Amino acid sequence: MGGNGMNLTRDVQVLGQPIHVLVYDTGSGLSVLIEGGDRGHVGAAAVALPGQPVQVLELPGHRDGVLCRRWAEALSNACQVPVAAVAGVHYDGILKPQIQEILDVLEEELQAVLRLLRGEAG
Repeated sequence: MGGNGMNLTRDVQVLGQPIHVLVYDTGSGLSVLIEGGDRGHVGAAAVALPGQPVQVLELPGHRDGVLCRRWAEALSNACQVPVAAVAGVHYDGILKPQIQEILDVLEEELQAVLRLLRGEAG
């Protein structure tokens, strides 16, 4: 990515609801959207430049910045391009162990995307 026109769409089921991940190659960087659960939305955004601190904007009452930061930083460093990530994953009545499950599944998805970008299977 980062100029080759490859775009990825990945969907995973977590806690009985879909989470959609889209990674779009703009030609000079990557745009990432992570949304779903009971209600997808825009909860946070992050922008990463290779080797620089990630800038995160989290809307009041939202906790999606951790996803944006992780994805933007990892993809920017791996592809050496700017990355903008937006996330909004919401589950009604969620508990801490369930939040960790979501984070774990999305980390697995991030690792799968990184493998695909490196041309590895998976």
